[in-house]
Amino acid sequence: MLGSSRHTFTSPGNCDSNKLRIASGHILLRFVVEVISIMSVVIRNAQRTDASDFSNLVLLSGPSFLPAVFGPKTADVLATLFRQNRNVFSYEFTRFAVVNGKNAGMLLGYAGHQKNRVTLHTGRLLVEYFRTRFFSALPHLLKAEKVLTSPRKGDFYVSNVAVYPEFRSRGVATALLLDAEKRAIDAKANRLVLDVEAENSPALNLYRKLGFQEEGHLRSVRIRGTEFHFLKMARPVNL
Repeated sequence: MLGSSRHTFTSPGNCDSNKLRIASGHILLRFVVEVISIMSVVIRNAQRTDASDFSNLVLLSGPSFLPAVFGPKTADVLATLFRQNRNVFSYEFTRFAVVNGKNAGMLLGYAGHQKNRVTLHTGRLLVEYFRTRFFSALPHLLKAEKVLTSPRKGDFYVSNVAVYPEFRSRGVATALLLDAEKRAIDAKANRLVLDVEAENSPALNLYRKLGFQEEGHLRSVRIRGTEFHFLKMARPVNL
């Protein structure tokens, strides 16, 4: 004999079974990697000294919308409000995600009854900040208030969530949203609610993955010549 060869014939059914096992293995691997990433994220309360990171991250969450609302000094407005008590941009309602000792992301959120208690004071602080420019800024502020969700009793509103680019795809946003769910439970809220710009596909995909569903219709507003489109999304809190 010059040689021999051994052939193994696999039925189509076995091929499909092998492909399924491989696919399942890839899904499990991605899940394990994501869990490990989330475990490496430390969530902590914000401090006044986080003002710079706060304004930078909030601007990442609305790079066009927020400057349209607050004007050219948006970063300074946000940092100033963040350092103050009793307003919807306060450090009191903010949590930071820390990775390897660095601020990687943040989430600003509050329950409906918490917002009701600070809305008036937020307005006072804005009047103090803008002074004589307040009445020129007021129409833009009112338009933003009208298009965005006003959380009701039982809602925990995720106002802004953002992660620095170098920390994305590492479970940071997921960790912040899971932490928001715990905060919602502590505040006796029964669901998480948020607004997302309709064109923000990565955010939409993440929220849907975490069980958020769209509510109502697309809402639009025109501020300083630019059109903005928002979707409201919500999901029940897992008690």
